[in-house]
Amino acid sequence: MSTANTAGKTAAPKSPPAPNGDFYQLVDLLTPDEKALVKKVRTYMETKVQPVINKYWSDDAFPFELLPSFKELGLGGLGFKGYGCAGGSQKLFGFVAMELARTDASFCTFFGVHSGLAMGSIYLDGSEEQKQKWLPAMARWEKIGCFGLTEPTAEIDLPERMSCTAVDSVPERSTIFRLGDAAMYSTRARDASDLSSSTTVTPSPRMTGWLKTVVRTTNANSGTPKIRSSATRS
Repeated sequence: MSTANTAGKTAAPKSPPAPNGDFYQLVDLLTPDEKALVKKVRTYMETKVQPVINKYWSDDAFPFELLPSFKELGLGGLGFKGYGCAGGSQKLFGFVAMELARTDASFCTFFGVHSGLAMGSIYLDGSEEQKQKWLPAMARWEKIGCFGLTEPTAEIDLPERMSCTAVDSVPERSTIFRLGDAAMYSTRARDASDLSSSTTVTPSPRMTGWLKTVVRTTNANSGTPKIRSSATRS
């Protein structure tokens, strides 16, 4: 009788394993210091962001009050060397982004746009003056970058259908162009201090083709950025 009772009992359900998107255990390629940073980011996201983020999603808002503590992770300019940037490898940048997205995709997007698209555009294509002016402050998260790569009639297929143009504003200077008004500045545009955008260039004796622009805004936190000046590099 006791054997029958034992067989009839249902085993307690097992707890599901912790989410882990690293199917190929690529984290093992990181150095001990890099692993420590990834673990630090995971702890931060689980303790600071996860408990509150659902409400922000419901309210269509972003937890800017967490930025002071987020800055302490030292992730500004991750993957770039010099100019006050965090350094490290692009591989580390990817793992940090994965840890951010593991808890909240909006935080990952915020990090990627600021430290990747905005800072990366300046780091790779900016003049030395631009790098000195923007990168240290952005690495400290004192200035926030945004990125625009959409137009009213084009999104993912933007390069083929791009209509926003840049023309020489001051022909004798190689860094001053005037942008057309078709670009839609997105991803942190309301809160940014500078904007990285892509546009085409009206043929001129100096430059044709694609143009990556870094645009300084004058009314952060007030809606639509107002272009005050633009400095560019082909």
